[in-house]
Amino acid sequence: MKRRIDGLKAVHVYLSKYSPRPLKPLNEESSRRWPPAGVHPLVRVHPDNGRKALYMNPVRIESIEGLPDDEALDLVTALMTHATQAEIRIPHSGATATW
Repeated sequence: MKRRIDGLKAVHVYLSKYSPRPLKPLNEESSRRWPPAGVHPLVRVHPDNGRKALYMNPVRIESIEGLPDDEALDLVTALMTHATQAEIRIPHSGATATW
């Protein structure tokens, strides 16, 4: 899986068509002010320690470049299922992590 996702980029939008939860719809004014879609790597490297980490938000990912939508959705689901396992989660409140 690590080799498969290394180098892949996800397209992030305000409200993905695959979002598992609804968000407040944008009105005409807020739609004009909202930034365009962003493209981010699925795997990012920490600048200080060089460790790799997933960089994803299933509410925001609209697609993964180079993958058909059904394959991208399956991949995001698999990654989120893995990343949210209780035994590997780090609980946090706001921006302060509990270590």
